[in-house]
Amino acid sequence: MLRQLSARQGLTVTQDQKAAFAARMERIQKGGVNTNRTIFFGMDEAVPLPKGGVRKAVEKRAAKAPWSKKAKRPGSVKGLVLALILGVLAFPAALLLMLHPAVDLTALNAPLPGGPLGAGLALALVTSFILGLRRPVTLMAAACGTLAMATGFHNLVHAAPDLVAQVFPQDWVNTTLAQTKMGTLLPLTDFLTL
Repeated sequence: MLRQLSARQGLTVTQDQKAAFAARMERIQKGGVNTNRTIFFGMDEAVPLPKGGVRKAVEKRAAKAPWSKKAKRPGSVKGLVLALILGVLAFPAALLLMLHPAVDLTALNAPLPGGPLGAGLALALVTSFILGLRRPVTLMAAACGTLAMATGFHNLVHAAPDLVAQVFPQDWVNTTLAQTKMGTLLPLTDFLTL
């Protein structure tokens, strides 16, 4: 039969294709498989057609695939933790960028809207989105991490002023030590301007 088809269409058939076709035909004839009620996935896998039709067979097979939705569920906790960590790191990064000597904010003649809190939130959300953490829950986790770090960052300054002074300007560290108390939380309105 294969020779007749290839002769009619002027096609050349390789030995591997002939062997695969012969093996498939043998499987069909030996197993008494009705090809009208069988779905073939590739050359090796034949599935009898279930009562639900072709769609049901394809959905059942797709559910076993590694890229199915069920395979992505265990990583959801990792995404939340990663988003929270990104949010916690975004506030000090935004604050450092705003306090850096190369960034001259006095030239603006007005306070930057949102200040370090707004910049930290924007940085956390954009970074989360870029890394593929696009679910609303992970974006909220990133925002919560930023808000938590903003309210308690001065406690880190009190706990390790020398370490913080290696990264942030010394005059800002001294001002923070003088104006805040250890073990307290600052209102978020304090971070809307620099």
